[in-house]
Amino acid sequence: MLLALQRGSVDVVVANISTIVSRNLHEQLRYCYKLPVTAYCLAVFFLADFWRRLPEAVKSSFWEAGKWYDANQAPTINDKIYPEESWPLVRKAGVEIFDPPTSEREAFEAKAKPLWAAWKKRVGEENGQRGIDLCLGAP
Repeated sequence: MLLALQRGSVDVVVANISTIVSRNLHEQLRYCYKLPVTAYCLAVFFLADFWRRLPEAVKSSFWEAGKWYDANQAPTINDKIYPEESWPLVRKAGVEIFDPPTSEREAFEAKAKPLWAAWKKRVGEENGQRGIDLCLGAP
């Protein structure tokens, strides 16, 4: 992405603010259309054999850390990191940020709702709605 922006090969990038900052894309961007959606995930993967060999105390630590992360990561990222660190960095780089008007947000949401229904059908109503809420910044 960075090289494509530097070379002028692309005019538009659709990316989360954390991707923009972590890859220094804000140094190449002039404009940002700030859609009110987000997705952020840190994942830990183990091979099943490795997991089975871990002591129960270690497995328990991972499960507890995962529960904490599940409860705290979205509010921390959406309410603290993005507004206090990420967006000020992007503004300081001189990027002009446009907040879409309510009518455009409503149009975006109306077009997304059929996809939300398919998502909830696939992963279950409760899990699907929770994922959607988290992407929209709800705690």
